[in-house]
Amino acid sequence: MYTAKVCGEIFKKGKPVSQFVHHTGYLCFSMNNRQERSHRFVWEYLVGKIPEGMVINHLNGNKQDNRLVNLECVSPSENTRHAYKIGLMKGASGENHSMAKLSKKTAFELFKL
Repeated sequence: MYTAKVCGEIFKKGKPVSQFVHHTGYLCFSMNNRQERSHRFVWEYLVGKIPEGMVINHLNGNKQDNRLVNLECVSPSENTRHAYKIGLMKGASGENHSMAKLSKKTAFELFKL
């Protein structure tokens, strides 16, 4: 009933399905009255079942580019490492770091002493 092409398009009975951008930035579509993420469907239709605990990563960082050549199946930690590597995520530093004990202002006051 539902099919996908390597270009990332999804079809129902040969007709393109309407996709929308979820608040997370991923393309989604409605299948059997359920909201499905397009990139996961494309992967499962063309490659096979996504193993338990694995996720589908967008190689170029664009959550709406669901071409098969842009998708890979990885662990959540590999997905996070990839996001840092391509600049989608940045580590917090200074007072914004989760382990920070002092604010920038307090640190400068202590330094002056």
